[in-house]
Amino acid sequence: IGGFDTRPVPEAMEQKKVDRLQILLSYRQDETTSAAPRVRMYDYLCDILFGIPMTPVGPDVVMPDFQDLEGHIVKAQWIEANFNDFRDLRKPRPAPVFAANRYPYQLPIRSADTEVQAVAQHWLLWYLHFPWEEVADFSDDQIDKDVRREVELVARSYGFDRVDYVWYRNPAASVPDMF
Repeated sequence: IGGFDTRPVPEAMEQKKVDRLQILLSYRQDETTSAAPRVRMYDYLCDILFGIPMTPVGPDVVMPDFQDLEGHIVKAQWIEANFNDFRDLRKPRPAPVFAANRYPYQLPIRSADTEVQAVAQHWLLWYLHFPWEEVADFSDDQIDKDVRREVELVARSYGFDRVDYVWYRNPAASVPDMF
C-alpha cells in the first residue's frame, strides 16, 4: 500500500510488547530454553475470547523466570484452560468471535464523518477448537457466511446499512493453534 506497512502502528507495537510479557507471565507456555520464547496464545485466547474457565497449572509444571520490560526478574504464575470445568457447566460450544485487531496496522487516514470511516478497519474472526480436536479447515463458504453475519452486525452498530469488506486467510498466522 504505497508507503504503508502491514505492521502495527508504533503505539500498538508497544502495547504488543506489554501484552506478550503479560501472557508469558500469566498463561501456560511450552517449555523453552530460548532467550526469546515463542509466546503460546492458546490459553489466553480461550480465556479472553471464549470465556473458558481457567485454573492454576499443576505443581509438576516448572514455571520459568522472565525479565520484565524494566529489567526485573519476575516469576511466572501460569493458568491454563480448564475444559473439565467447561464440560461441567454444560455450555454449548462457543460461537466464533469477531473482534477488532488489538494491534492496528499502518493504514492511510482520510477525511470522513466518523473515525470508523476515516481508516480501513481490521477485524479478526476466531474459531475455538478444543485441544483434543484438529484445528479445523473451514470452507470458504462457511467463513464467508460467518464474516458476512458479523460484519453486518458491526456495521449496524455504527449506524450503517451496508459496507464494503474483504476477508482473507492469514498465510502467516501468528497463532497457528487457533483458526
